[in-house]
Amino acid sequence: MRSGGKMASAVLRYVSPEGALGESKMVGVLHTEGSTPLSYRRKANMDDIPPGASRTNPAFDVAKARRAAGDSRRPGEQCRAEPAQFQPEVNRKRCEGKSECVVVCPYGVFEVRTIDEGEYRALPLMIRLKIRVHGKQTAYTPRADACHACGLCVVACPERAITLVRHESP
Repeated sequence: MRSGGKMASAVLRYVSPEGALGESKMVGVLHTEGSTPLSYRRKANMDDIPPGASRTNPAFDVAKARRAAGDSRRPGEQCRAEPAQFQPEVNRKRCEGKSECVVVCPYGVFEVRTIDEGEYRALPLMIRLKIRVHGKQTAYTPRADACHACGLCVVACPERAITLVRHESP
């Protein structure tokens, strides 16, 4: 039987893709069965969500952003990257235009609209059918240069259609 969760903290040490060493303190709830750990749920750190997010993005939903901030799969720089260092990429074959990225992005990077006809025609038949069922809606990133690599959009997307890519400067 699963016992109630205990507050726990851990220091996570990691190596970034660039080879730099880093560490992050995680505070959360550890669920156990007897003495065996079952799961660890990171508590959302509101420092991860910038103040004034609702001014930058009128569609911003604080509750959904808090849930996304606590997800252990969250990539990126926790909103600490300089703008335009990273860019979100949307996989058109997976995106169903559900707008979760729009409501969790504190910087208003995303918009959901009808897929461009050229992009639609370039997709395989089965994907075009799936997109048509979803009203031909998909996410676009017209303000990708405002991205701070929060990673909230990546974990909020139910189709896992978004990835953060480091933007190479010319």
